[in-house]
Amino acid sequence: MQPVATTSDLLQLAEGRAEQSRHELLAAAEAAATGADDWLAVADAWAVAGDAVATERCVGMALQQHDAGVQEHGHAATLRAQLAGRDAAVATLTALADRWLGGGEADADWVSLAEAFRAWGDESQVRRCLQLGMERTVEPVALTRLAKAHLQLLGDHDGARRSLDRASAVLAATTDDSWEGRAGFWAVGMEWQELFGETERCAALLDEALVRAPDVHGCTLVAMCWLALGLPERVADAAPKCFAKARRRAATTEDWLHIADVLPRFAALEAEVREAWQQARALAATPGEWRRLAVAMQRGLRERDEEAWVKGRGFAPAELFPARPSPLGWSADAGALFDWLRERITEPALTAIAAEHDRVTRDEILDELIAIWRTGCVALPLGYELRSALSSRWPREGLRVDQVERAFATTLLLFDELHRPHGDGEVFGALVESCAVLGREAMQHLVGTLVVWLERALERDAEEAMFAALALLVTAARIDADDVRLEPLAQRLEEITAKIDLPSEDVENGFVLGRICNRRALRVWRRLVHETWSTASASSLRPRLAAVVQRLLAN
Repeated sequence: MQPVATTSDLLQLAEGRAEQSRHELLAAAEAAATGADDWLAVADAWAVAGDAVATERCVGMALQQHDAGVQEHGHAATLRAQLAGRDAAVATLTALADRWLGGGEADADWVSLAEAFRAWGDESQVRRCLQLGMERTVEPVALTRLAKAHLQLLGDHDGARRSLDRASAVLAATTDDSWEGRAGFWAVGMEWQELFGETERCAALLDEALVRAPDVHGCTLVAMCWLALGLPERVADAAPKCFAKARRRAATTEDWLHIADVLPRFAALEAEVREAWQQARALAATPGEWRRLAVAMQRGLRERDEEAWVKGRGFAPAELFPARPSPLGWSADAGALFDWLRERITEPALTAIAAEHDRVTRDEILDELIAIWRTGCVALPLGYELRSALSSRWPREGLRVDQVERAFATTLLLFDELHRPHGDGEVFGALVESCAVLGREAMQHLVGTLVVWLERALERDAEEAMFAALALLVTAARIDADDVRLEPLAQRLEEITAKIDLPSEDVENGFVLGRICNRRALRVWRRLVHETWSTASASSLRPRLAAVVQRLLAN
């Protein structure tokens, strides 16, 4: 399988080409476009090339996409202003406001739309958007955005105060204990202080936020709010209360590590910080927890805890899941692909995975990746920052993607999900695609790893089992289209999907793929399914496999 050129790839290839060649590549970029951003990027290129008709065509296509929100309409407005003047830009934004008023308000962001109108100097539309936002917004944090917008866009203090008054009234009546519900207390409280200097109203809301805080992070967040407001006397009064409750709520190694990390920002005594480390150490149980403890102690106390480093080394996948025959018909082998990728990935590729984070976090992520690379051992479960860095790799696509890096990152993510399943069809699809690009050997190693994931998922999570089964079906079929094991696997996939509340097949995406919302991931799966079976005739496939393939190709 060859990597597929994306719209971005084709636009880059078009730069600096002769006119005919450039126009051919821009036409190909249009054909590859799948979302509003793609269409607008092609429109930009046509505008540079001086083709007004093509520019407007691509702008029109961009605005028809389901992901065309305020930012995309703002971009489209700029292009139309170049073609037809300011009125065309304002009309583009007005069309979005009218669409929202017509009932499509699920993603309405009246503040951002007001900001977009402000860029074109249309104060009447700015006022209209903020008024509509006031009439339709009930969520407290969103009302704080409206308050700031009244001040920043119109200098309207009364409008800002009305927004915060309404947010405060909503909070007073709320019984919502979700994170979003609790976040309103500190968000609104901080704005009373920052916008109007009303410290007592701020204090009342932050006090309520602490009362409602159910966990360590909620407690320390209130303390950090006071610190951010720059009121030392209030910090001195509030912080001890916040940390006292945080200590009462702390129940895990991660909780105590968080407390130890935040305490120094409040000039805490070393003894307090050391006590938090010791509490964290007493609760550490998994290799991932021991490793994060060892790293944190060395960074925070400049002390090396040898026992923590040893216990945090982790295990090789082959140790956790030894190779063996599987009832599914293939061998289960969690280490085969992982070890194959370790031999091929480079330190610059690992550096690229960590590169998008801040310096301290980047160094920690890179240290852990290098340790995994060199030792072959993974400390599970992975920490949040490492998961975040790895998760940034699977959406990448096109000619410039390092497929070894992408496959290595997604393999680690899926090892982590053996501890905490999420039914992640996006990650499974990215891994299969990268291995398909890397070739037959990679695909053969992938089979044993997918068997492990499918076996584990069958025990606990039907949605993850569905995607693991689809990944195994595609992978095994690409290796050998006549493999007799495909027929019972296809039957198993149907049995799994029957247990899940899937969309009916007359709606977009349908069978299995109806559970994927990310358009890049959906595009990957469609491409994999199409390349695997589009040329196969139903008569050449066994009956159950043929039925499953027909349903997949219908997506």
